[in-house]
Order: sequence, then C-alpha cells, then structure tokens
Amino acid sequence: MTTMSARTTEMQECVDACIECRSMCRSTMDYCMSQGGAMMDPTLMRMLMDCSDTTGMCADMIMRMSDNVMDMCRMCADLCTSCADLCAKMPGDAQMMKCADACRKAATACRAMMVAG
Repeated sequence: MTTMSARTTEMQECVDACIECRSMCRSTMDYCMSQGGAMMDPTLMRMLMDCSDTTGMCADMIMRMSDNVMDMCRMCADLCTSCADLCAKMPGDAQMMKCADACRKAATACRAMMVAG
C-alpha cells in the first residue's frame, strides 16, 4: 500500500479522465437504449455499467487519497480497456467510438498514475 499526502498532477489527470469516462459510459448506455436492437446487447450494457461504476469509484478513492487506490487504478485500467475494446467493435458508430476513446484515456491515466505512484 502507498500512502499519499498531496494530490499530484497524475492524480488530478486520472480523476478528470475517470469522471469523463463515467459520464461517457452513462450517456452511451442511454444512447444504446434509445437505439434498441443489437445496441441493447446485455454484455455491452453490463460492461458500460461496470466501467461507469468503476471509474466513479476510482475517482472517489483518488480524491480521498485512499491507501488502496493503486489496486483500484489497476482494476479500473483493465476494465476501461475491456470496455474500449467492446465499444470499438462498432467502428461505424460515432457514439461508440467516443466512448471507446474516453475509456482508453481513463485506462492510460490510471496506468500513468500507477507508474508515478
């Protein structure tokens, strides 16, 4: 466990990326529901929910400087990567590509924070 005493640039960038990813995953869930059909795939919807919840928790843990934040960042980076990969399977859909990009940005920020940590 790493004890943190002051929020670093990497921490703030990770919080910002996680909050953006959370928002994008939630808006993508709404989008998928409005589209119906194949966009309502249970695997996709669960992944979007998991990614949204995980990025929100990761941002919260960073902001409160939890001693467990590095473990959370590792899990968040892995989940965001999986969500990005799933969204990227729909390359013709602009909303899905924006979500994949936000997920990749959050994954990158979590990994950068782990390295800096």
